[in-house]
Amino acid sequence: MPFLQRLDIPKVQRVLLLGLIAFSVLWRGGKSIDATWILVGVVSLLVLLDVFHRRKVERVELKVESVPFRLWLLVIAYITWTVLSYVNSQTANYGLDEVFRTTSLGLLFLWTIRHSELFTLNSSLIPKFLTHLTLLACIIGLLVYILQPVDRFVGTFFDYRFHTDYWPNAWGEFLLLVWPVVAYFCMGRQVERGKLRVESVLLGFVLGCLFLSYSRGSIIAFTGQIFLLAVSVFLAHKKRSASSPLSTLHSPLLLVLLSTIITFFGANLLRANIYDVQSVSEKVTFTAAEGTSSASERSQFWSHATTLSKQEPLFGYGPYSFRFVQTPLQEGVLATSDHPHNVFLKLAAERGIVSALLFFLIIVLVASSLLYFFTSSHFDASHKENHLLLAMFVGIAGLLAHNLIDYNLQFTGIAILFWIFLACIYSATCKDKETKNQKPKTKNISVIIEVLMATILLCTAFYEGLFLVTSSLGRHAQARGDSVAALQWFDRSVRENFSRDLHLSRAQILQEQGKYDAAIDALDAYLGLNEHDFRAWKRRGDILSLQKQFSDAEMAYTTAYLYGRYNDIGIMESTVDLLIRSGKRNEVRERKEEFDALLTAYANAITFNVHYISLSPNVESFIRLAERFATFDYRDAPKYQVFAAKADHHATYERERLKSRAPGFLW
Repeated sequence: MPFLQRLDIPKVQRVLLLGLIAFSVLWRGGKSIDATWILVGVVSLLVLLDVFHRRKVERVELKVESVPFRLWLLVIAYITWTVLSYVNSQTANYGLDEVFRTTSLGLLFLWTIRHSELFTLNSSLIPKFLTHLTLLACIIGLLVYILQPVDRFVGTFFDYRFHTDYWPNAWGEFLLLVWPVVAYFCMGRQVERGKLRVESVLLGFVLGCLFLSYSRGSIIAFTGQIFLLAVSVFLAHKKRSASSPLSTLHSPLLLVLLSTIITFFGANLLRANIYDVQSVSEKVTFTAAEGTSSASERSQFWSHATTLSKQEPLFGYGPYSFRFVQTPLQEGVLATSDHPHNVFLKLAAERGIVSALLFFLIIVLVASSLLYFFTSSHFDASHKENHLLLAMFVGIAGLLAHNLIDYNLQFTGIAILFWIFLACIYSATCKDKETKNQKPKTKNISVIIEVLMATILLCTAFYEGLFLVTSSLGRHAQARGDSVAALQWFDRSVRENFSRDLHLSRAQILQEQGKYDAAIDALDAYLGLNEHDFRAWKRRGDILSLQKQFSDAEMAYTTAYLYGRYNDIGIMESTVDLLIRSGKRNEVRERKEEFDALLTAYANAITFNVHYISLSPNVESFIRLAERFATFDYRDAPKYQVFAAKADHHATYERERLKSRAPGFLW
């Protein structure tokens, strides 16, 4: 391969990695499916190019620097356990993307340990690159905050296509991770140049963008980071070091603070000319739009995740299963989530307790290595490399603290940097004799396993990527109303493992075409992968009801009601209608107290627009159901009529308020 022989492979690897980081941060924070597939491709290339480079340079038996065996084993076990969890998943139509991310990030972590000198600790490349990237993301976010109707700063962590897809908490978590590195770069340049102006202003600008996210969790974690830095500075001075880690922050602190305040209030002042600005006092006192739900629901999620992890302790319910398997435990209207808002509980519930333990042990091993290094005689507080290590550690500490009350590691823009920082810290602080004493044969086997994983990962992603294209074409055709073309594309994608809602879409189209038996077959295919999704059971009940198979339809609605009664009141509407149509009016009367309690819960949710329920079809279903009960039970008819009137009033108000706000000036 003459072309590969001429390539400067380390430079290519560096460009690939930096390009991946930039794309992941700037394009929706890396939350989209395309970011995951690009992650797979880049990491696989890094691993394969590394092997080729080693062979080309040494032209003898493959030899590479080794990762200490205990750490290597933990990472490989963590990847393997995730794969096994997916193989045993009870929601197998989802979760493959999480397997891809976990495997890719694990391989990237091992690769970075071997190559940290190429782009991190011995140069300013990563700090400089991250500082410029963060500033660019902040500038983009500032434009979005001022010129778009989103009331919290989100940086580049948004999807412009949907008005609800803005992720301020994820943006806050990203800044928690990177601001210490930005501070290291800015303050280091100030010391070199003897100036305290521009760099201090830039750091304050970044911190101001953190506070504009209005993320309470981020502010708490940031406070902890400041405390951690203060302790490190104190300990360094106690040792009478010439220069303590990040102690250069002392002199320009006032300018940084002033710049932070100007950024926060200046951005809000500019925004106030077009849109409303959130009240800081309302956020602090939990009287903002989401009220206390963000706190109370989190405690419920933690409790539910604990229960689920006890039910399936070995492999969990499968990656990305929480959103489906948590609903039977749900305690309030729309009180559900894609994750339990805690990284360890997410792993325990979805991938098993062992997976959560492996992730924890990886972090402990890195942290213990850093702690041993900082307390050893080898540590030099005046060394710039050690300042950067501390900055990375403070960033990781803030991120992990935030992930105890939220979860945003599904954003590749955050996850990539998290694993790279961990790898850089370990590679710089680990003086493990295992590395030197490990036999070449063992080193080769470990690399061969990684190469095999990367190859399988790349091939699987390519196979699934073809179906991603065809199924995406089907979804676009369905959105255009071209059901015939949509069904053709969906039929070509039936062998897709990462099928998501493919079979549900097929069932919907087939039902609309009156092909009820084929629609039932599509639902059977879906339920064979995921029997926890209430949407499939509800549609099954709808189709069986149209076929006048009332007994089977009632069973389907009963299952849908168990899983989704707090998320789709249309299930109760369909259940009540079916019971009345099939002559079971007495059963409706017997369950009146149960139905009334649920109806009241929805009435309260609509009144306070909980999770934007007033913008959803739940309102129309609620009104129809309330009117149905009013005609069914004449004694309580006024109560149901009031329910319907209030729901209509509040929904109309919220929808008109959304329509009347100033339009976005960017899109």
